[in-house]
Amino acid sequence: MSRERPDPWREIAGQAQTQWEAFLADPYAEEPVHQARVKLRQLRSMLSAVKKAVPPEEYVAWQEEWRDMGRLLSELRQFDVLEEARRLIEKQSGPHASSGQPLPWRRLRQQKTAAVREKALVKQCEQPWRRFDAWLARYRQAVSRRQERKAARQRFDRWVKQIEAISRQDRSYRDDRLVHERRIAGKKLRYALVAFFPDEAPELVQALKRWQACLGALHDSLLHRDLAVRWAAEKQLLPEQKGLLLGWEAARAVAARKQAAMLEALVVQHYWQWRNKRG
Repeated sequence: MSRERPDPWREIAGQAQTQWEAFLADPYAEEPVHQARVKLRQLRSMLSAVKKAVPPEEYVAWQEEWRDMGRLLSELRQFDVLEEARRLIEKQSGPHASSGQPLPWRRLRQQKTAAVREKALVKQCEQPWRRFDAWLARYRQAVSRRQERKAARQRFDRWVKQIEAISRQDRSYRDDRLVHERRIAGKKLRYALVAFFPDEAPELVQALKRWQACLGALHDSLLHRDLAVRWAAEKQLLPEQKGLLLGWEAARAVAARKQAAMLEALVVQHYWQWRNKRG
């Protein structure tokens, strides 16, 4: 007889707590910041998938809780992504690419880390993980895993239909607002799918992962372009540094747009294949 898998809520929340506490222990490390945000986002996606099964006030309260925790780390993650870009640029263009005055995001990351950690410690004192355990016990008394998965499938259908509708409006990925809406719908689908239906749709999950990478590149390109312009105006970025970053991000956006539509079609195809097979 096959053993039932661990409760996905408890599993993902445990991973989120581990990464959150790893950040508190070493706030200058990049990976805990990234992984804590991913796991908090996954909890929010799972909650979105079962929205109809959760009392409205509880749904809103936990979405806000996890959103606030994720936002605490968002600014640090923004600087870490820029640092990743710098390393890639130097790998291709040589260390001279970022020479001259220090890059602003490295200094800003150092300056803001202590303040973010202090706010995270305050949040930790509010015992979010213990409160979540208590909520989960009540939730499990009201909602079975079978009911949960049924609600999630219905929500998945809605998200994929939303993606299809957006695609009819913006096939070229030129509308930043619609690209963002695609990114959010795809992210929720991927994170909730792997939580509630692990190992059931590997081709779909892989397509979602690749598609999300393209959408993430478009999102980062837009954000970094605005930052480069602002920092150059504030004399924090040399003209050649600004040009290099803008050129790098423009090239990333072009490459992402070339792949995004094809990968989106693959996601939709694999989703309906899995959905029709599952019933």
